[in-house]
Amino acid sequence: TSIAAGRHAQLIEVLGQISGHPEQQRGLVMALIAPDFGNLAGPPSLESCSRDVYANDRRFSLPVLLRLAEGIASVTAHLHARGITHGDLYGHNILVQEDGNCLLSDFGAASFHPSAGLGEALER
Repeated sequence: TSIAAGRHAQLIEVLGQISGHPEQQRGLVMALIAPDFGNLAGPPSLESCSRDVYANDRRFSLPVLLRLAEGIASVTAHLHARGITHGDLYGHNILVQEDGNCLLSDFGAASFHPSAGLGEALER
């Protein structure tokens, strides 16, 4: 799904696929990201159950929050237009810089969803 996602400012660029691996393993070569990106949240804990763990002292200004929200909305619309559902859209899979620039990561739970036409036909 990562290659099918295409290019978008909020996606980590895929540079190529690994081929000829001695154990026939599959993999992608991806662009390096700037070191000032960090996870928006930590993964769920035993205490939080299915919720991400956010740092209590982390604060964002309104312009930064709006940039972050716009970036995530834009990249998910981009993916959905290509028939891809991320499958794990949580804070621990969003990498963010202090200015709100963000990247959506971890496509391990991603899948292709049926076209809108097929979905409408199934509803009838």
